[in-house]
Amino acid sequence: MMADVDTIDSVRLARDVSAQGGLLTSAEAAVSVVQSGDRVMIPIGSQPLLLADALATHLASLTGGSVELSDCAVAANYLWLEPGFPGVDKVVHEHWGGPAVRRQVRAHEHDYLPIPFSLRFKALHEPMRPLAEQRRADVVLVQVSLPDDHGFVSFGPNAWNQLAFVEQARFALAEMSPRILPAMGLGNTVHVSAFHALVLGSSEPRITTIPAQTDVHRAIAGYVTELVADGDTLQIGAGQVSTACVYAGAFTGKTDLGWHSEASVGGIIDLIRTGVISGSRKSVDRAIAVATGYSGNDEQMRFARLNPKIHTRPTEYVHNIRVIASQDNMVALNAALCIDLTGQIAADSVGPEMIGGTGGQLEFAIGALNARNGRSITVLQSRAIGGSVSTIVDLLPAGAVVTVPRQFADIVVTEFGVARLWAKTVRERAQELIQIAHPDFRDRLQHRAKELLG
Repeated sequence: MMADVDTIDSVRLARDVSAQGGLLTSAEAAVSVVQSGDRVMIPIGSQPLLLADALATHLASLTGGSVELSDCAVAANYLWLEPGFPGVDKVVHEHWGGPAVRRQVRAHEHDYLPIPFSLRFKALHEPMRPLAEQRRADVVLVQVSLPDDHGFVSFGPNAWNQLAFVEQARFALAEMSPRILPAMGLGNTVHVSAFHALVLGSSEPRITTIPAQTDVHRAIAGYVTELVADGDTLQIGAGQVSTACVYAGAFTGKTDLGWHSEASVGGIIDLIRTGVISGSRKSVDRAIAVATGYSGNDEQMRFARLNPKIHTRPTEYVHNIRVIASQDNMVALNAALCIDLTGQIAADSVGPEMIGGTGGQLEFAIGALNARNGRSITVLQSRAIGGSVSTIVDLLPAGAVVTVPRQFADIVVTEFGVARLWAKTVRERAQELIQIAHPDFRDRLQHRAKELLG
């Protein structure tokens, strides 16, 4: 069992933190540094619920101005996600989040920042770029482990870009939780003295649920299996279909796979534990599974804790196109909402309706294509909305966001087969995609392809 906050000697912890140059205080005292006009950030991978609740109360009491709140892939229902919350001038979502985020962005109450993960801090290091592009955080709230004997805390299984935010903010506040297990990797630890204040909480790390498996998922996984060779290094993006490939047996029986990815579900930890993912043939970070974050059940996370075979690295490294491209036999596997007959891939929105953020999909697609023997695979079910619409379309709906331009479209997989688009003309691509569309829609797509492409 993991430790509980009630079993911790808070007086001794406060003394130890103080001896290392840190300050253990209450959540209310910690967030009092937030003033009107500040930009407050909660990075991806953190869920500091105690600090967030205290911040919400503090914001409601501010007079004479408001703050800007920014978050990245928020998973909690923070109070300021409700319309008209007092003390908040603007809410910006840098990646995406749950239903509350979708509701507020669609209602134009909140804003969205499209920016590549690997270049999030680019403007900070380039004097020719204006200050407006830096988007520095005045105050950052993060979630960390309890300190070790030397005063270092860990961001646990979700490093992402938390350290960079801590280093750049005027005030960094940390919520220490006994349920955050330390993890190996560069950019995963920071000394308690780096924080303006620390509080003791009991928030748990994020858990990714196992998606239900369907015959469609299993069919797609079967085709993916044929596209992945022993010794390949994998990236698997977020999404029901792409994640389902892990649990539907796409990699069963493979040997010496590598791992260089964004987030990692519990099934990936099981593949590492059973030796399917060993990384023994990786050209970069050999024998190490690298990701920005890991999630799983208690057993899986205990296996990952301080495991030298499993490292977290910051987004500036993991998502860097140069790093991805330097990995021989790199395979990027990502999901899409729809794709048109020329190969334009939409994973952000259905028409103008935002569904999710881009994440690292484009960076990994480009990086994999630039890797020696690299491949970029897009997976999607052939139908959506209860089977009433085709996900392979003649034209993307008006207002749709193109996540991956057609120039970088490579391999597309549905439950009906594999379409290879690389080095194909638009007419050839259309025929490839029609063959893997659902049979109910092929005749219409064929007719539209002739009208549009000749």
